[in-house]
Parts: sequence; C-alpha cells; structure tokens
Amino acid sequence: MMRNYLSERNTKLRLYTVFREPIERLISSFFQTYGSDLIDFGYISSTEESILYSSSMSELQDMFAEVLEEQTLPGYPESLGILCEELSISPKSLSFDADKGVSLVELDECDLVLLRFDLLIAKYSDILSSLCGVDVEIDPSNLSRKKWYSSIYQEFTTSLCVPPDTMDALYEEKIDLLEVFYGDGVEDLKASVKERYSGQR
Repeated sequence: MMRNYLSERNTKLRLYTVFREPIERLISSFFQTYGSDLIDFGYISSTEESILYSSSMSELQDMFAEVLEEQTLPGYPESLGILCEELSISPKSLSFDADKGVSLVELDECDLVLLRFDLLIAKYSDILSSLCGVDVEIDPSNLSRKKWYSSIYQEFTTSLCVPPDTMDALYEEKIDLLEVFYGDGVEDLKASVKERYSGQR
C-alpha cells in the first residue's frame, strides 16, 4: 500500500502512532469495549444494560484480570509494534524526543510520527499546531471523566490491583516499545504504575 501511495502521488504516506502506558491503555480499552461500544454498535439499548452497570466492582476487576491474561482486549496489540512488523524495522532503530513530545522518523517508503499519550495530552495544542503548521484550537471530547461510566471508571482505577507478575510480564513483552518512549525511565515508570494499581489506597 505504501509503495503504491508513493508511486501514485510521488510523496510518502505519513503515519501517526500514539503510545500509551500499557495498563492505562488497557483500562481505557476495557471500558470502551464493555461500555461505549456495546451501545454504539447496537448490542444494548441503554447504559443500564451494560456489563459495567450490571456487574459488581469485584466482578469487573476479575473480568479485567482475565482479558489481561488472555490478551484478548482490542487495545492489547500496539499500533507501532504492528507498523514495525509491516515495515520490517526494529523498534530499537527508533528514537523519541520526550522534550518535544513528538518525533518524526523518515523511512524510505513512509514517514512515522511518534507521539506519547501523556505528553500529547499535556501539550495537545502546541504539538498539533507544530504538526499542522497552523494554530490549532482544542475542543476537548471523548474524556473518561465526561462519559456516562465516569464514576465506575474512577472507582475501578482507584481500587484496581494488578498482580506484580502480570505487570512484569506485560512490560517485558512490550519492553522494546517502552524503551523507545521512556528510555532509561522504564523501571521507574513500572514501579510507579505498580504502586498506583496495587489496590492499596
């Protein structure tokens, strides 16, 4: 596809990929999958019919642990990992500028724009403006705190306990990508996330 795009338009395709801390990304995907998607795709007609409303907090957390272990959530594969496979490149060949919050990787067939979720959210307008070459005004939407399941989401994240072994396995599997975006700070990040989702408040 990228070769065709290059030959037909005489310009490279630019691909944007955003990396988010794995546990936070999977929590978001869990609520999207069992909350918004069920309504948006017509599987249920009201929020009260959703698994998020009909299950206890303990049941939701058990379900999350199960899909985390089985790696079945839609958000489990990383887009950059998939792109690296498709482009036959190693994540170790990539670098990310955390100070700028964005990096451009120029390849023969396409250009990759690397973004890190937390930095993008913190400097959204500045980063988008630099990418677009014009001033971009932000109208925030699709925020978890504004969704119908926000109170459930809040309780879930503040009481969630992710077993240390599960966290270690997840980080080990995604270590190449984590090192691209966090460099030498991966272990500090993992320690922070372990503490945040230890179930101890």
